[in-house]
Amino acid sequence: MNQYLKYSLILVVIVVFLAYIYYELFNQFLVTGSTPIESNNTTIQFILLLTGIITIFFLYINYDLQRKQIKNLQNETDFNRALDVVYKQLEYIVNYIKNDEVLNQMNGKFFDDGIQHMDYHSKYQTELLNKLDKLNESLKIITFTIHSYNLTIKQKNYLLRIAVYNIGKQFLLNIKLLQIFETKNKDEEASDLYFIISSINSFDNLITKNNEKEKIKVSKLFLGEDN
Repeated sequence: MNQYLKYSLILVVIVVFLAYIYYELFNQFLVTGSTPIESNNTTIQFILLLTGIITIFFLYINYDLQRKQIKNLQNETDFNRALDVVYKQLEYIVNYIKNDEVLNQMNGKFFDDGIQHMDYHSKYQTELLNKLDKLNESLKIITFTIHSYNLTIKQKNYLLRIAVYNIGKQFLLNIKLLQIFETKNKDEEASDLYFIISSINSFDNLITKNNEKEKIKVSKLFLGEDN
């Protein structure tokens, strides 16, 4: 509606401007210095000019509206494709966590103190590295999928919220708590487990204009695209 109003106002301004120019020209030159035949010919030429301008104007409006419709249709198609991939990947991730004895413990309870962290970490340290690494790669697929399509930042964050909701806030919170424990107890050189946990914790970071380009660049590298 606003788009039509904008175009209509532009057209009205153009018509009024040309009519004013013609009126001044007609009064000052055509009536005083030309024959009636010349005046009529000039009037006809002016009308043809005005008709041509209006025709071109409406052709441009039609082109612009079609271009936007195609863009919106492509955006809707990209969003639906991304949504389909995200849901399929989420189904795999949710089942992976649920059916895994080690990871499912983080899905069902919070670690309230360092002792619980220490017991869990000591018991499953070796298994955690492999299991969280596999989980991290699965989460990357969701991230790269979101940035592989031509979506708005709002659409990307919407898909991200869907992923966080399905994975579970409790699970992701426990991952963050596990990183705190790793940070406090790591040696001078960070472990592989620490880097994997850090990567998982960055999964639910909101997408902004400041970090979107970098995420798109990384996604293209992951997909084997140089440009």
